[in-house]
Amino acid sequence: MRKTWLLLIGVILCISLFGWVMTKNPTTQILTDEQLDDPNFLEDKLAVLYYSTTMDTTPGKGFVVFVDEEGTIYPYQTKGLELGSITYSDDVGAVFFQDESHDYIVSNSSGLTKVKRNKKQYTGDFVAAKEDDTFFSIFNTGIPDGSSEYQSDIYWEQGNELKQDTLPFYIDTRGVHSDDIYLIAANPLSDEKMSVDFTLHQVTLSDKAETKQIISWNEADAYPLSHLIYHDHHLYYMTLFHEQDQSYFKIGDIDLTKKTVTYHDLFATNSELEQDYLPYGRKSIHIHDDLLYAIDGKGNIYTMALKTEQIEKNFNIEENINPASFVKVDWKDEQLFLYYSHLNEKDEVFEQSAIVIYDLLTREKTQTYEIEGLDEFLNKHHQVYAYDIAFIK
Repeated sequence: MRKTWLLLIGVILCISLFGWVMTKNPTTQILTDEQLDDPNFLEDKLAVLYYSTTMDTTPGKGFVVFVDEEGTIYPYQTKGLELGSITYSDDVGAVFFQDESHDYIVSNSSGLTKVKRNKKQYTGDFVAAKEDDTFFSIFNTGIPDGSSEYQSDIYWEQGNELKQDTLPFYIDTRGVHSDDIYLIAANPLSDEKMSVDFTLHQVTLSDKAETKQIISWNEADAYPLSHLIYHDHHLYYMTLFHEQDQSYFKIGDIDLTKKTVTYHDLFATNSELEQDYLPYGRKSIHIHDDLLYAIDGKGNIYTMALKTEQIEKNFNIEENINPASFVKVDWKDEQLFLYYSHLNEKDEVFEQSAIVIYDLLTREKTQTYEIEGLDEFLNKHHQVYAYDIAFIK
């Protein structure tokens, strides 16, 4: 009898230990649709990360990885979408993301909504929420067979129906304000100066994507680096100019009232060093209390006072970022959120992953969340790249 009880106790302990390990180390478990459909799923989540293979990987594979306040990860597998984006809306209380064939909404109130689109997409461009608390998305679709016209497909919800239309141009940068979507289309010219014709369009979504041209201008060898941000009838974005052997990082300023475009100098560097200064994705600028904040690839934070247009280098983040590391940023009010997964010295395996929060007003780091198990997870799925981050808390 004693041996039977000891055996029973041992089995119970093994089961308990296994359950504890599976709970504390979710890298061994991929979330199911049923788990995401729990309306309480987002309650303790801090952030969500988007990973995917590139479009030339067949079959494509991706992961949306939720991170809770303890630094524990909860991965959900998708079919992947190169340059895929993810967003969280406070007003909606929901996370929105996509893969090549589906849209996903994970909501605080209604759990998981999964909708199949009418055709596959392989390169993402932008996702955001409109003022009516619905989400929309834009894809870099490309030039379809039998056509000479570049296409960017746009999807949105209208009356509980998923609508789709095509924008007939390549989008260099984009942003949203209220229910208006602003897009800059680029038409490179074959001249000695490598000039580009830029056109700003305003898109309104109803039964169709109604597009209105706002302003056009030409610049020599220019390349937008960030999304557009609206503030007080202006659109701002980070952009890059080349001149001889120098690279000039600037803030583009589009006055929607006067229909003018001006540029404000951030900094310049030798063109050989340009790659080191490219920002960590397209969320590289932010506006709070009439100050525009910008971050470069070295972790330098710049500010521009929007009333005086005065620019200064504000501070530098403390993280020792390896150029080959995964690094993505997001912002909320006076906070900068930075995610990184560091590679070892030989750039072979990931060995440290964390999310850090900086206070833009005090210029100090306020919180560090070490992400448990993410290094192991990324080393196992080494074909995926980090494309975006959204903060939930």
